[in-house]
Amino acid sequence: IDLHVTMDLAGVTVEDMKKDEISLSLRKKVADLAFWDVDRTEMLSVEKTTEGVSAIVVVMTDSTAAPHQELLIKRQSEMALANSTYFDVVIADALPEGAAFVGVTISSQEPKKKEDPADSDMYHHLVDENGDSGPCRGVTASDKVDSRDKGSMTQEACELECTGDSNCVAYSYAASSENGQCIIYGPGQDGSCTSHPEIGLLDQCGTCSISEKKEKGTCGSCEIPLDTPIFEGFVSYAQNAGLCELQGGTWTEGVWTAGTWEDPLDGWTGDSHFTTHVNYVTSVGGYDCYDKDRSDHMPKCTGTTTDSGSCQERFEAETDGMEFENLTEADCISGGSGCVFTPAPVAPASTFFVHSPITLTAGWNAHSVPFGDALNDAVPIALGACRAEGTQIAPPTQKDCRWDLCVSSTGESVTTQAGCRQACLDDPSGTCVSYAHADNGYCVIYGPLVHEHAEHSFVIDGDERVDTWDTRDRDLKFCFGNIPNNPPGCKDGNTAKPNAKYMCQTLKMTPERWEAYGAKGDPIDLHVTMDLAGVTVEDMKKDEISLSLRKKVADLAFWDVDRTEMLSVEKTTEGVSAIVVVMTDSTAAPHQELLIKRQSEMALANSTYFDVVIADALPEGAAFVGVTISSQEPKKKEDPADSDMYHHLVDENGDSGPCRGVTASDKVDSRDKGSMTQEACELECTGDSNCVAYSYAASSENGQCIIYGPGQDGSCTSHPEIGLLDQCGTCSISEKKEKGTCGSCEIPRDTVSFEGFVSYAQNAGLCELQGGTWTEGVWTAGTWEDPLDGWTGDSHFTTHVNYVTSVGGYDCYDKDRSDHMPKCTGTTTDSGSCQERFEAETDGMEFENLTEADCISGGSGCVFTPAPVAPASTFFVHSPITLTAGWNAHSVPFGDALNDAVPIALGACRAEGTQIAPPTQKDCRWDLCVSSTGESVTTQAGCRQACLDDPSGTCVSYAHADNGYCVIYGPLVHEHAEHSFVIDGDERVDTWDTRDRDLKFCFGNIPNNPPGCKDGNTAKPNAKYMCQTLKMTPERWEAYGAKGD
Repeated sequence: IDLHVTMDLAGVTVEDMKKDEISLSLRKKVADLAFWDVDRTEMLSVEKTTEGVSAIVVVMTDSTAAPHQELLIKRQSEMALANSTYFDVVIADALPEGAAFVGVTISSQEPKKKEDPADSDMYHHLVDENGDSGPCRGVTASDKVDSRDKGSMTQEACELECTGDSNCVAYSYAASSENGQCIIYGPGQDGSCTSHPEIGLLDQCGTCSISEKKEKGTCGSCEIPLDTPIFEGFVSYAQNAGLCELQGGTWTEGVWTAGTWEDPLDGWTGDSHFTTHVNYVTSVGGYDCYDKDRSDHMPKCTGTTTDSGSCQERFEAETDGMEFENLTEADCISGGSGCVFTPAPVAPASTFFVHSPITLTAGWNAHSVPFGDALNDAVPIALGACRAEGTQIAPPTQKDCRWDLCVSSTGESVTTQAGCRQACLDDPSGTCVSYAHADNGYCVIYGPLVHEHAEHSFVIDGDERVDTWDTRDRDLKFCFGNIPNNPPGCKDGNTAKPNAKYMCQTLKMTPERWEAYGAKGDPIDLHVTMDLAGVTVEDMKKDEISLSLRKKVADLAFWDVDRTEMLSVEKTTEGVSAIVVVMTDSTAAPHQELLIKRQSEMALANSTYFDVVIADALPEGAAFVGVTISSQEPKKKEDPADSDMYHHLVDENGDSGPCRGVTASDKVDSRDKGSMTQEACELECTGDSNCVAYSYAASSENGQCIIYGPGQDGSCTSHPEIGLLDQCGTCSISEKKEKGTCGSCEIPRDTVSFEGFVSYAQNAGLCELQGGTWTEGVWTAGTWEDPLDGWTGDSHFTTHVNYVTSVGGYDCYDKDRSDHMPKCTGTTTDSGSCQERFEAETDGMEFENLTEADCISGGSGCVFTPAPVAPASTFFVHSPITLTAGWNAHSVPFGDALNDAVPIALGACRAEGTQIAPPTQKDCRWDLCVSSTGESVTTQAGCRQACLDDPSGTCVSYAHADNGYCVIYGPLVHEHAEHSFVIDGDERVDTWDTRDRDLKFCFGNIPNNPPGCKDGNTAKPNAKYMCQTLKMTPERWEAYGAKGD
């Protein structure tokens, strides 16, 4: 099977891509993405596109796992499409300098060229004299055609829409605009004027009090002073208020009575024009025109000839060899009086409207003027809608609203320049960089994220108002302009598409921009907290790094570096937390905060974003873990909200982690839940009288909260005296109290006991390790009730907290600070408190060392309770591990994962150098889930297959505990909670628990893929679990089956 990987690249030429070293390097990268051999990967083609080139690399595979290879490359492509920097990071060194990705697609079918219509017999791809296509036009490039358009369509659906519409004469398609923009051309496509059926144009649907004025925009009269010179070239412009003012005239508005206009149905938007035929294009990057009626621009001869033949057939035959466009009426009527001639259509007389005089206010640049590839000599007035030079005036990401449908926060309609300008400042995304405006027409807002917020909400004069804008998400994004290439792949919105009806204005790229929001106000400090990995406090405190980072943050906020300072740099489990303060005195401070937040959200959506925009401000090897922005100085992450009630527990090295009892391995009875804030977690513990402590990890499961204390794990309702899940039931062998040990082991005589294994439970795993024969007992399960409201219990003997186990990203907060101490309850001989006397009489002693004698010396009414000790450790051993094709041998602990207390080298999957922090995963326990083979994931074979079944296609490893948990690891496994199969004719859907964490395991095919990942190369010591990883060579695909076609 051939997998075709089609990469659309900008900023590069065909000649660049065909160089041997580039071709080989790119082939190798694509082979690596597919875990395949470069000698079975080839460059199929490189073709010129409007943006640059389209290169197709073919992966020639003979593996039955080809669908999985395709899925894996697709998943990596989706990560790239979600943020264009992804592929820049993982294959940047395979491309010529300056190349940027526009799009990537993968298919097992050889892709059609983008200009090929589905039905090439019906449709013809129209191009101009330079071989470029674009939106369809009539006779000339400026002759717009009556049309309707719609986004979120495929080219196939667009073509079918045209094919099924008898009035459709052509269609245009742009995959990179509005998630697939389709434009249908032909008579009546724009809608209809139902009040005046004879009128076919929206602008003429109505009547003017001045009878000779037929359009709303010209309904009025202009009185120009005598001897005023007429501007050369302006004769083709409509006599509207804008042109009248330009000529120093006085405009008197007429009365326009609007008719009734019905727009197209089903989400289509009409665009009203005289012309209804297609024979030309206007070159615009990303758009293509497909002509359906290839003769509608030709002269015609209809009717019947003198000898009862077809006038049209005779017309064509008699004039054979002549230029068809040049045929005349004489050529037609020579066939007889029954022949009627229709000349070839010509473009309607151009009538242009001029924007009213432009107002320039603080914070804004003067209006943009066309230059470079946006120039058009036919337009003498240097105005137009916003565009980026060098993009063939391709439209960028935007949102727009027309007429009086929307207002700004001031209540002014966006049909005015002032209203439109304010709407840009109102934009909820905080990323508007410019706007374009047409009088009494469209207001267009541009910026990288403006399309994500269709609604603008305000309270005006006490009434709430919500306006909905039309959003148009396109590959082309305008840059913020504060830092080069921000967001990555953007273009500077620095020019205008010539159109005198529109004006374009951009916000300044200096601190002056904030004057657009108002005058200076009270000083506010914005705290930008950056969590970094792979860097030390000493690195960050170097003068050159500190200054560089301050400058970058100042640039992000469009602010001055001398009003930005480094507040603090502190050590964290991952690296450091650096706080940079932007000291602003602008009334726009909330907008500055919002803008930095939006850029941070782009970073959090894909960790490479900040790597790209401020990488040169950080020490080499530094990676971002998280970014937050607040106008309040942030608390240190270890500070609880109520520091009087809670104490932050750390170990002897100053590190925190999940709470423990007496030792680091003494787990505590608990329940946990994701998607919580630390404040909510602390409130949960405060409101629960049985909660003795809580742990919190912001980077795990979108905020993981763990509540500790007696009964937190749930309850055994059938046997209330039992407090542990594993003991909730009875075994046929009375002395065996747990399900995992319910059985007996017969070990051959003279078998040597393994040193260190005395603390391991006599289960089937240990029995087999010692060469014994295991006989399973009968376990009768009791009834266990889990915690309510989405909490997950974790059952353990210990119910107090006094220690932590160091795990990156977790912190422990102790509520009951005396539950690990000895106690003396009751009343003394003289009716006092035994506990108070106990504490006072033993003043100066180590409280943990107090004895019963110290207590009962207060009298017979005093009862001593010793300090709790860790329960005797009982460990379970995983059953013997099966190794199959495509998999590596099970992972063993090494580096910072080592634990000498665990003599068996097994455990759940982890990454070395992360303090055994848990990565992104999903898990299922007991018999709740099966694999595609129907086998329960409580078996190793079932869990291993579940990894291969993973719908994300990104599983890189799994961990398994007998009759317990199956855990699947990979960068995107958390995005697919459901596994669906048809087993024995029945459909089954299993739901896994997903845990999205900052730490992701690497694919292992290309370094740092996905960016910021860690290699899942070790194991967290636990003999109950085993971890196995897929191979990182083409052999990995043998896990899916033998070779195929």
